[in-house]
Amino acid sequence: RENILRRIDLLKDSLIIVNIVFIFIIGIGSRILALSVTKRKEAEEKLKHLAHYDHLSGLPNRKTLYDRMNMSMAVSKRENKHFFVFFIDLDGFKAVNDIFGHDTGDKLITEAATRLKDSVRESDTVARIGGDEFVILLNSIHNISDAGAIADKILEKLSEDFSNSVTNYSITASIGIAIFPKDGVGQNELLNSADTAMYNAKQSGKNTYRFYQQ
Repeated sequence: RENILRRIDLLKDSLIIVNIVFIFIIGIGSRILALSVTKRKEAEEKLKHLAHYDHLSGLPNRKTLYDRMNMSMAVSKRENKHFFVFFIDLDGFKAVNDIFGHDTGDKLITEAATRLKDSVRESDTVARIGGDEFVILLNSIHNISDAGAIADKILEKLSEDFSNSVTNYSITASIGIAIFPKDGVGQNELLNSADTAMYNAKQSGKNTYRFYQQ
C-alpha cells in the first residue's frame, strides 16, 4: 500500500511538472507570437513609409507630393484661390560630390532638407523628387511678393556654410516658381512650368529665383 501511495505522489508531482512545463511553453509561444506580430507590423509600417517618403532626407517623395498637389488643387478650385510651387535645384552639388565624396553629398542633402523645412510653415510641403532637386508646395500665400520673400529666405538659408570633418563649404540654389492655376492646371504641367523658371534662374547667374513666364 505504501508503494501505491508513493507512486501516486510521484504521479502527482509528475503531473505538476508537466503542467508547469506546458504553461511555460504556452507563455513562450505567446511571447514569440506577439513579437512576430509586432515585427510584421513594424515591417509593414516601414514599407509604407518607404513608399511615400524619400529614404535619405525623410521628406515626402514625388508620389506623396502629387497626392498633396491634388488636395491643394481641389481646395483652390473650391475656394477660388491659388497656390505656389517652388522647384529648387542646388547649385554646385556635383562639385561637392566630386571633391568630398558621396557621403558628404548625402549629408548635404539631409541638411538642405532641414533648412528648407525650417524656411516654411508646417502646413506647407517640402518634397525631394530626386538627386539635388526639391519641390515646395506653398498654400495660402496671398500674393507674389510674399512668395518672393519666402524664396529670398530659402536662398539665404541654403547659402550658409555647410561643413564636414575636413572643411567648410558653401552652395547656392536656383528656384523656379509656378502659380496654380495660371501656370498649369495639372501636377506635371505645374512642375514643368516651375522647372522652366528654375532654368531661367540658373541662366540668370544662379543663387536667385524666377517666376514662370509664358
